[in-house]
Amino acid sequence: MSAKKIIVLGILGLLIFIGIVTAISSATSNKQSSASSTPTAESTATPQATEVPKATVTPTPIPKPEPKDANGFPMDAESVTVANLAKAPSTYEGKKITFTCTVAGFAKDKSGNATAVNCSDPNDYSSFVQVATSAFDMTKINLQDTVRFYGLGGGSASGKNAFGGTISESLVEAIYINDITSGYKE
Repeated sequence: MSAKKIIVLGILGLLIFIGIVTAISSATSNKQSSASSTPTAESTATPQATEVPKATVTPTPIPKPEPKDANGFPMDAESVTVANLAKAPSTYEGKKITFTCTVAGFAKDKSGNATAVNCSDPNDYSSFVQVATSAFDMTKINLQDTVRFYGLGGGSASGKNAFGGTISESLVEAIYINDITSGYKE
């Protein structure tokens, strides 16, 4: 073999040796850095995934229960009298109100079903208010019952009475009913 061939084979051998040493060194350093960051043997055997940033979780506030009065109604209503409602219905229009009244009669639709209660003030029988109650079971409310209402003031409405005279009455849309006489609540 000539000296040139021996030198070329020596250089080739040296390059192969350097490549093998470099590969082993690189693999060892990767293994050591992987082992130092993840101590378990299972995780070093599997390739490491890149970490995904976690979303920030904002806790949902728990609503506080709305305070209730003795009738179970929300306490955000203004306590009024039927006499005050009858005198100034526009003052309470759109406002949450609560009041006690005596059932004086029922307003009925064309089919004869009661859709509203005509109430008088327990202390002033000349003051009336009409309470829309079509969403409630009107068979459980009777004439002369004392009823506590929670609702929205509706202003006033005018109409003709049985004698042809014009009358104006304060209106309320009932949200909750407590018939104190019969015990019916809804």
